[in-house]
Amino acid sequence: MANGSSRVERQTLISTRWFPGARHEYVLYIPAAYDHRSPACLYVSQDGLRDGETEVLDRLIAEGAMPVTLGVFVWPGVLSPSLPGGFERSARCPEYDGLGAAYAGFLIDELLPELERRHGVRFSRNPDDCAIGGCSSGGICAFNVCWERPDAFRRAYLNSPTFSAFRGGEELPFLVRKVETRPLRLYLTAGTEDMRNAGGDWYLEALTMKEALQYAGYDFACEWFEGGRHGAGFADPAVFERVQRFLWRGWPQPVEPRGLPPRVADVVSSAAPWSPTSAPLPAVFAGPYRAAGRTVFCGDRPVVADAGGEVTGLALSVDRWRLYLTLRDERRVYAWRVQPDGSLVERWPWGWLYLADDGHARTGAVAVDREERLYVATPPGIQLIDDAGHVNGILPLPGGAPAVALGFAGPAGDELVVETATGARFRRPVRTRGVLADTPIQQPRGIPL
Repeated sequence: MANGSSRVERQTLISTRWFPGARHEYVLYIPAAYDHRSPACLYVSQDGLRDGETEVLDRLIAEGAMPVTLGVFVWPGVLSPSLPGGFERSARCPEYDGLGAAYAGFLIDELLPELERRHGVRFSRNPDDCAIGGCSSGGICAFNVCWERPDAFRRAYLNSPTFSAFRGGEELPFLVRKVETRPLRLYLTAGTEDMRNAGGDWYLEALTMKEALQYAGYDFACEWFEGGRHGAGFADPAVFERVQRFLWRGWPQPVEPRGLPPRVADVVSSAAPWSPTSAPLPAVFAGPYRAAGRTVFCGDRPVVADAGGEVTGLALSVDRWRLYLTLRDERRVYAWRVQPDGSLVERWPWGWLYLADDGHARTGAVAVDREERLYVATPPGIQLIDDAGHVNGILPLPGGAPAVALGFAGPAGDELVVETATGARFRRPVRTRGVLADTPIQQPRGIPL
């Protein structure tokens, strides 16, 4: 029991939607200052409650170093045997290490509403009021909740996080370098003698993430424990206090990124975000080429009888001798050589795209700007491929909506219009110009790596 009049309540919830049948134990911390009439800030911790944590929260709330905050300390799910003689299974790895929005959905749509109903509390729905933390797999879980749902959580404590080759976590530091910077504040800790196994080296992975966060302009702090092993500092109340002071500093001022990844900043400004539009979707310039199903035509003449899948996009290069092509179920963007008679030869797998967490490509349209940068509509957003074939930027759409079509608009082609799978459209000014029908033939300018 926490000191003073704060209290903790421990119960169990069985998931019915996100992790069917998984039994989750949790502790709800209710601070003395909470009046049950107004929504309070929230701190969620994976792997349950550790000694001294509620006392730290009591002291910081009383001091005014953090707002009145409800604590939810939840353990990973356990699956009970369905036949006699069977044994329980932990759902920790699928829940915590798995990428995608499932665990965030479990918290936001299932656990937290049920706790409000059971305990008569109210959690703030302002993402700047919500923090989350965890150790090891719980650390990557905390990061992933914020990464997938910055509309719900924007502050996170990552202790020895498993940015490791288990369920795709090794890709996250590199996605941080490429995806438009999100409004997150992060506290990252690891021991210099952290775990090393088939998934990787936790300390080196933490250093890799630290460099990625710095490159992409995130608001973050790091703490390294010399000689510390896996989970170093996670059970230390003094570390927990430093974390909370950092995560909540300046509250209620919103969390803001400090910049953008350089290659993303070449294309867009954080001062000019996506905005809804009812304007028609502009056509992508593909010259005389069009597609129907799996066939590519030059005028009325078929020049590729079977492209290998349903063609979703065609776009000509700025110097007109390369035709870029996307296929719905392919993660590659292909480049064909255009011949004087309009025929296409020598197909190359030019660009390589990041997939959605479900592993499906669902690749949409492609467009080209005057620097020969490709813009590809995909579920993770608009993927930017440089003239050499590297994905070095990703622009997510509002709410994480999957993009299916796009085109350049405006007299100068300096506005990007995107359509989502539901038909919603968004526009955004860009710092470049798209290739339009009247764009003069020119040599592409190389884009730095």
